[in-house]
Amino acid sequence: MTGALRFEIYRVPTVSLLSRLRGRGDWRWQFCGSDGSIVARSGGYPSHQACLAAVDALRRRASVAAIVGVDPPVEQGAEAGSPAGRTI
Repeated sequence: MTGALRFEIYRVPTVSLLSRLRGRGDWRWQFCGSDGSIVARSGGYPSHQACLAAVDALRRRASVAAIVGVDPPVEQGAEAGSPAGRTI
């Protein structure tokens, strides 16, 4: 399916391998762009309902969420008021 932004919800198969990759049968979501590219992925949720609740909460609250984190380094020679000196 392409053409619209969307959340895809899927279940990871239960797999036990001798490598570092292990599926536990948990539920996950991925947010896809209109071209089908994956923009963001979740970690695992123990149930389909918990995964849906997380997607619902994200949809309702993301537009007012603050962006926090370490400020990127200011480029040498950039003035404080210039775009290179500001954070989002």
